[in-house]
Amino acid sequence: AISCRFDIRAIKWPQNVADRGRTSPKVRRMFGAWRGVSARIEDRLLGVRTESLIVPSATTFGNDPHLYVPLAYGQARSVLRRLRITEDDVIVDIGCGLGRVVCLAARSRASGVIGIECDETLSLGARANVEGLRGRKSPVQIVTGDAVISDFSKATVIILFNPFGPTSMNAVLRNIGSTLEDNPRHVRIAYVNPTAGAEFESSTWLKSVGRFQSARYRNTVTLWESR
Repeated sequence: AISCRFDIRAIKWPQNVADRGRTSPKVRRMFGAWRGVSARIEDRLLGVRTESLIVPSATTFGNDPHLYVPLAYGQARSVLRRLRITEDDVIVDIGCGLGRVVCLAARSRASGVIGIECDETLSLGARANVEGLRGRKSPVQIVTGDAVISDFSKATVIILFNPFGPTSMNAVLRNIGSTLEDNPRHVRIAYVNPTAGAEFESSTWLKSVGRFQSARYRNTVTLWESR
C-alpha cells in the first residue's frame, strides 16, 4: 500500500515581510486551506464553533456589512502569550465575534474574560461557544453592545482584531483612558492588523512597547501599555 502524508512543517515559509510577497499563490492557497481545516479540528477539540462564514446583519453595520473573520488560532495563542496573562487580569476582547479569543483566554486562569460584540447574531454564537467550551478556568461574560460606551473600568488586558475604523477607535481609546482616573491600573493592549494605529500613537495615556509579525500570518500585532 502506498501512503501519502502532507506535513505543513515541510513548507519553506518566508522569513520576513519582503519575502512573503514572493511566496507562490499555490503555497498561500495551500496554507489557507490547511488553516481552515486545522481551525475546525481545534474547534471540535475545544467544543466550540468559531470557524464559520457569517455576514453580520445590515442593522448592525448599515450599508457596509462585512464578513466575520476570526483571528487564526496560532496567532491568537501568540498574542495571549505576549500579554502574559495573570490571575489578576480582566481580559476584554473588543469585537469578539463568535468568541474564539475569548474561549482561548478563558482556558487560562484570569480574574475574568469579557467579550464585547455589537452584532447580536455573533454575540449569541459567542455565548453558545462559551457554554460548550472545554477546559474553561475563568469566568466569562459576553456583552452585546457598542464598545464606545462599554464599561472598561476593570479591564487590564485588551485585545482588538481590527474591529472598526479610526473614528470609533479614537472614541474607544478615550473611553478606556478615562477609567484610569477612578481606577489607576496597568493596562496592556494587543492590536492585531492595526489599521487605526495613528489613533494609538496620538493617545496621551498609551505608549508603544513593541510589535511582531509571524511569517505564517499576514497580520502585524502592535503592543501598547498605559503610561
